[in-house]
Amino acid sequence: MSKKVIVTVTSQVTGNMWALSPYNPQQGVIGAPEYLVPTYKLKVVGEARDFQVIRFGIKRTNVSPPPETRLCDVGLFKENTYTGTWLPTYRVHSGSGSLPGAWQLYGNFLIHEGSPDPNDAWGTYGCIEVVGRNEWRRYLRTITRIGEAQLNQISKQKNLIVHIKAAAAPIARLR
Repeated sequence: MSKKVIVTVTSQVTGNMWALSPYNPQQGVIGAPEYLVPTYKLKVVGEARDFQVIRFGIKRTNVSPPPETRLCDVGLFKENTYTGTWLPTYRVHSGSGSLPGAWQLYGNFLIHEGSPDPNDAWGTYGCIEVVGRNEWRRYLRTITRIGEAQLNQISKQKNLIVHIKAAAAPIARLR
C-alpha cells in the first residue's frame, strides 16, 4: 500500500531564466528560435529542497523574423488539482532525456523531464518540466521515497496528488 504524495506547482518564480524553443508536435524544434522564460518552484510535501520547473510554453508559429517577446500561450494557467497517472514508457520528444516516464495530469499535460542545462533549449508545449541536471531522477526518487512504493503502484492507487496554483502567463524573451 502506497502513501499519498502531495505535489504543488507554485506561481512563485525562482528568479532563474531557462531557454526553450516554441514547439508543435508536427514541426518539432529544428530551426525554431530560442526564448528565455522564468522557472517556478515545485514543492513536494516531505522534501526539504524545492524543484525548479518550466510551467508554460510557446506554440510554434514560424513568424519571421521572430518577435523579441512573446506571451507564453500553452500550459496550465488556472488553479486545479489532479491525480497523476504514471506513464512509464513516455519519452521526451524535444530533447535528449535521460530517463523514460512522465506523470499525466490532464489530456496531454504532463510532468516530465526538462532540460538539464538552462542554455539547452528544448521544445516546450505547456507541460511542466522538471529542469536541472539529475533533477528528474531526484524528483522520481522523492516520489518513491515519500510514497513508500514504486511509481506504478503509487499511480494505481491514485496517490500522486498535484495542486496547480493559478499563474499569469509570463513573457518569453528572444535569446
